Amino acid sequence: MGRQGVRRRPGARRGAAARPRPGSPRSGRAYLDRVRARQRSREARQEDIRRAAEHVDAALRALATEARRLRPHGPALTGDQGPQVLNAATWSTTTGRPN
Repeated sequence: MGRQGVRRRPGARRGAAARPRPGSPRSGRAYLDRVRARQRSREARQEDIRRAAEHVDAALRALATEARRLRPHGPALTGDQGPQVLNAATWSTTTGRPN
């Protein structure tokens, strides 16, 4: 046993075992890199979804006589856990009713 009843591995240097090497999977920097990568991935997915919603809205507006974008509803109104991306109303004179 070492001082004060603390066991050390045979051949371990004093104070060296507790510190991970920089860049190792257990280092703080590696953790922050993983967090940043998840954030970038989430932002990229959200941007792709926003672009797809804009594309759908533009296609519908091209077919509609009138169109209106509304504020997206929150989960309390939609009953869905995910955010509402697009809330729009279109009107077509060919059908005479909202699309």
